[in-house]
Amino acid sequence: MPYKPTVVLSAIEEHHSDGVFTHTTVSRARAAMVRAVQAIYPLYFETMSRPPIEVSDLMARDGEKVTVLVHRHNNLFRTPQLIAVEGRIITTAKATPLGLIIKGHRNRGIALAPTELVDAVPGWGETAISALRARCEAVRALLPRETAPLTAGAISAIPDDTADAASCTTVLLTSTQLPYEDPVHGCLWLVSDRTPGSGEDILNGVLLAPPTSSLVSEHGSIYAGQLPPYTAHLPTAAALTYAEALDLAGAINGKDPSRGYLSALARLDAQL
Repeated sequence: MPYKPTVVLSAIEEHHSDGVFTHTTVSRARAAMVRAVQAIYPLYFETMSRPPIEVSDLMARDGEKVTVLVHRHNNLFRTPQLIAVEGRIITTAKATPLGLIIKGHRNRGIALAPTELVDAVPGWGETAISALRARCEAVRALLPRETAPLTAGAISAIPDDTADAASCTTVLLTSTQLPYEDPVHGCLWLVSDRTPGSGEDILNGVLLAPPTSSLVSEHGSIYAGQLPPYTAHLPTAAALTYAEALDLAGAINGKDPSRGYLSALARLDAQL
């Protein structure tokens, strides 16, 4: 059989209705989670004294068997996936800066772009794939257990700004993008209240951003319509007071941003 890479984490869901036809859907909430895992992955292992993998780390392994974990969205649905691909490292002028000849092929390969490479382990087979799968599951476990689509009902359930918003009771997992910069995944909006508008509501609260860009974690507001389609509601996330949310933002902006961000995830995943 032709070699097929292993999908480790995906937003694509397949439903076998009658054993013949397969109904495929894309979960926007899972897409937000997949992107968050990609963003959090290097931060998590950085705090465990294991530096994030870089393309330069693989340059010395020319011709060696490796299994790489890559973040890709070049599928039919253009939705994010984390995929384990077995192959041999190739460093030639045609592979800029690095390539992978896919297992079972002599000249079919993929480029390993720094923005797509998540991790790599030596060798092929189930042992290598299981190691990458276990690492992904460890990062996924940092996020609150349940993800749900962000619906109009969830937004309307947020108290309006006429109330005394002392708590952040709605947590959103999303992406944020500054002008002329790439999107930053794994952002958390801790929403305290909303300002009703004639066109769309404004959500007020505290933004927690992973320390991978120039984004600052701070209090702020965003139009509900400006949230990207791949935004998830985290219904099981612990409710925080507004002061606690600001403290988490301050820790992310402090001396150890990675630990500050991971500590914020742990606080949100506390049992209600």
